[in-house]
Amino acid sequence: MTEIIIGMRSLLDLMKSGNVPRQGSLMGKAVNYLDHFWKQVFLYRKDGAYTIDNSLAERCIRPLANERKNSLFFGSDRLARVSAAYHSVVSICRLQGGNPGIPQEVLCRDNGR
Repeated sequence: MTEIIIGMRSLLDLMKSGNVPRQGSLMGKAVNYLDHFWKQVFLYRKDGAYTIDNSLAERCIRPLANERKNSLFFGSDRLARVSAAYHSVVSICRLQGGNPGIPQEVLCRDNGR
């Protein structure tokens, strides 16, 4: 792994020096970005608390993104509020390590409202 990173840095330095023909403005932007954030990009190698990707964060927000898209079709403000409350309870249960399984009779109960 270290050899690959050393090779990447050598290639990056070569590209930054201007000895390599430019491949367009997008390539220049990518080279400048990598050069600017070089230490941050590989920080995960020095501290085990960092991960190489953001999969955990993406998995956490995926239900929110789906819910946002689905909320266009609730049909009323009341149903949107019910859905928001339901998803809040489920999210809190998951964060606490519990089972978010809520019996359907509890969800479908009207309670006179």
